Amino acid sequence: AAQFSRKSVQEKLQQVVVFAVTNASGQPYLANSDGENQVGLIFFSVEDAAKMQADMLKSPSTADAKIFGMTLDKAFDMVRSDPQPSGIRGSNGKELSMVFRFQADSDAVRYANDPLNKIKLGLKQFQGIPVFSAKGLVIRKGGEVVKPIFFTVDDLLAAWNNIRASGATIPARPTVEVEDLLRLVTLLENAGDYPGASQLKSIGLVPSSKTVSYLKDMKAGPSGIARMHSNPFVPE
Repeated sequence: AAQFSRKSVQEKLQQVVVFAVTNASGQPYLANSDGENQVGLIFFSVEDAAKMQADMLKSPSTADAKIFGMTLDKAFDMVRSDPQPSGIRGSNGKELSMVFRFQADSDAVRYANDPLNKIKLGLKQFQGIPVFSAKGLVIRKGGEVVKPIFFTVDDLLAAWNNIRASGATIPARPTVEVEDLLRLVTLLENAGDYPGASQLKSIGLVPSSKTVSYLKDMKAGPSGIARMHSNPFVPE
């Protein structure tokens, strides 16, 4: 197996599953409109996706709404693709375009924008998809030191407490650092082999424990994850 630091960005993104709400045949519901585009949301939180599904199940016309999972690399392809015709016309008669956008985990956004945390993190208003790490928190994987990046603060704290429980001499509470996943992925894609890139390449994305539990409950292993049957943007 390739060393962790040599894994491609795509391989790292493939470890994470995100969610969309679709109809029974796997076509994504375009539930939002920003005036020019019909917007399909891709959720980092299965709980947030379930809330959208619950709202759609209230209407007979969308009573087949399902939660479908896809790997994060596929989701990035969809979000980055050019707008496509949606087949839906706006109030002015003009056809709306179809785009996909990420919907950040609502709990993670609340943490990043909490007044006390903003002071600690030096932020005014967090923009993007918040992910979390902690100073001094590393794991060993295949003989390499990996810096884990978490999608929820709860998972970060659980990992920190596990290390403390094993006897490591670390503070009772970690110094939490927040980063925008979109910026982080762009940096990884452009890391190249310049001096200092090795530290960036050592990061590893840790799937949300809630997502892992959901997939286990659905009895969907790595090859059994439900995914959209039709991705109108990206050829298979």
